[in-house]
Amino acid sequence: MWLFVLLGATLVGGVIYLYNNPPIILLRMSLPVIEPISPAQLQRLQALQTSADVPESEQYQIAGSASRATVPFHAIHANSVQVNGIRASLFFDTGSPGTMIPADVAIRANVPLTSDPPEKDRFPWGEVTVYRAILPSLKIGSLEIKNVPVGVLADKVIFKLGGIFPLSNFGGLVGLDVMKHFALQLDLGHDKLTLIRPTSETKAVLQGLPSVPFELVKEKITVRATIEGQGPYQLFIDTGAGINRVIVSEKVGQDLKIPQIATDVKMILSKKSSFSIRSFQLGPIEFHDLVGVAISKEIPLSEFDGVIATEIFKGYTLIFDFTDNKLYLKNLGAK
Repeated sequence: MWLFVLLGATLVGGVIYLYNNPPIILLRMSLPVIEPISPAQLQRLQALQTSADVPESEQYQIAGSASRATVPFHAIHANSVQVNGIRASLFFDTGSPGTMIPADVAIRANVPLTSDPPEKDRFPWGEVTVYRAILPSLKIGSLEIKNVPVGVLADKVIFKLGGIFPLSNFGGLVGLDVMKHFALQLDLGHDKLTLIRPTSETKAVLQGLPSVPFELVKEKITVRATIEGQGPYQLFIDTGAGINRVIVSEKVGQDLKIPQIATDVKMILSKKSSFSIRSFQLGPIEFHDLVGVAISKEIPLSEFDGVIATEIFKGYTLIFDFTDNKLYLKNLGAK
């Protein structure tokens, strides 16, 4: 009997683990579905609205004496943080200009919403209703950031296998608005993300590493790169993409004479829509044999020429220095 109990508990535990940490192959077979939160949740969320606000000069205050925090990093798996003292799982996404939390987290953490009416924000999977809030405390490891403006999602984004079976919920994200207050180090060889308070010691460590200048355009980290000797093109770096692709606009695809244009998210992940990039030049470093995909103008890229998903940097440590707007690349295989 105990054997069956143990096997049952193992099976249930495995199902729960897969729900919270779905394999990438399943995520690539899933489709995002937007559903409204329940009327009861909406009522509790609206009860958090207040006229109180925090001046911009008092936002994003780094509290305490901790100099850095390191957390596990993977683009498709969320990391544990504390939202107003309540544990939550958020992605770290440099492709997002702002920080977002779902309604259930805001309710549990008693996050005060502003009195502003909700707005419709456009995400890759569609429009989502968003309330504005000022988060009193966000803790990432040993670092605490106070008074963080956040968007609170009043719709649920559920990834469903084949668009039918629920696989995972989108649990929110930490955006570039928070990360740019630190030196951001991504160790893609060991799947670690470190936020570092910028100091003179930080800059000393970076001396001698190859670097690429970047700009913050619409709160996105943008760099200039050439593809197959053409360009330079303006692309932004996205840690939340979770794929090993260089995504380019339809115009760039025409420059490169790419016949297949992806028209939706599912096609972006398909091998049939991909093409081979023999040469990708980013500053002093040339990458070879990358996978690219050209997307239709129906998929918004704003004025950008494309997106670099950080999965292509496997084997490197990326260090974003926001005081000098430079991206440093350290090859983990170099001696």
